[in-house]
Amino acid sequence: MVKNKINKKVGRVTAGLLSAILLAGTYSIRTVYAADNKPTVQENSLPVIEISQQDMNPLDTIKSLVIQERVNFDETYSLENISIEKSIADIEGFNRSVTGIQTVTAKVTLASTGDVEAQKSLGYSFIQKVVVNVVNSTAPVIKLKSSQVIVNNGDSWNPSNYISYINDDSGILPVLTVEGSVDMNTDGDYPVEYVVVDTAGNKSSATMTVSVRTPQEVIDARIAEEERLRAEEEARQAEEAARQQALAQSQAVASGTASFNAANYDSSTYAGGIAAALSFVGNTPYVWGGNTPAGFDCSGLVQYCYGLSARTTYDQQRLGTHYYDIGNAPAGALYFYGSDSAPYHVAIALGNGTAVHAVNPGQGVKVTDLTYMTPSYYIVIGQ
Repeated sequence: MVKNKINKKVGRVTAGLLSAILLAGTYSIRTVYAADNKPTVQENSLPVIEISQQDMNPLDTIKSLVIQERVNFDETYSLENISIEKSIADIEGFNRSVTGIQTVTAKVTLASTGDVEAQKSLGYSFIQKVVVNVVNSTAPVIKLKSSQVIVNNGDSWNPSNYISYINDDSGILPVLTVEGSVDMNTDGDYPVEYVVVDTAGNKSSATMTVSVRTPQEVIDARIAEEERLRAEEEARQAEEAARQQALAQSQAVASGTASFNAANYDSSTYAGGIAAALSFVGNTPYVWGGNTPAGFDCSGLVQYCYGLSARTTYDQQRLGTHYYDIGNAPAGALYFYGSDSAPYHVAIALGNGTAVHAVNPGQGVKVTDLTYMTPSYYIVIGQ
């Protein structure tokens, strides 16, 4: 919107006041819709537009301000979807050579920015009565191509590209400054003010909102890259876990600690913990750092069900001897995944080739077989 010492602005006056100043009668806004089933809308107030006789394109100014005024009070419109430059306006009753108040009729046909969805909401025109106050201003005039522009994140932004014209009756080009900071690397709406000052110190300004947006195809590419990197990391971790498991098993065989002696094992010792863990299957979410029925992570589930003080997999793997004959783990044993000193996951063995554990945020507490996640070793608490 443009303003100067005698500001170019859009105001609103009541029809009753206008009838006293101008003509007797009722002033209203009539909207003509493309769809026949939509009603005509009437308003008993009119926008007031102030135009300088020095304006080189007053009809374009009226068109722009009428559209902006319509957007201000009609929430079905958005300047992001409207191309003011491509929109068409037939202005009747305007005479730029006569100063003072004039009542004109603007017949506006909106054009969209090209967005397919936006076109659905811009398929109609409207007829707007407007009060225009023509003034003879000595201030310079600056006109922008639009009050809002949308630019792509990462592109360059040149303020001069959006100036329609600058005019001064003295014939001396005014001094132009552009105030406002636009971060082209961060999505957002940034206000920018263009200010022109003539040799006599008269000042005019025009404001624009620069909307920085990341194109959808760039967003999609970023998501795809993140998913690719995540998949590569998961594959790397799985490969490392398998390597560590093979190494641990070979070391265990060499040291004679590969097998667990079940002679001293009492399954009833662990029955309560197993039952508690199974009660959370399918109804308890995975929560990082969780160790209550409101949500568990893998070691939090073990701690809660067995009543342990040991909280992490690092602490829990030290509660018993490490065994590597995975298929012989008894019910109640704790399976560990990863290295002997720093495992990254723990599960409770059920003794039949399956385990119950808090798997991940997507699956929560679940029973899986050993082919789903092959443990690296196991312990029996206290042995």
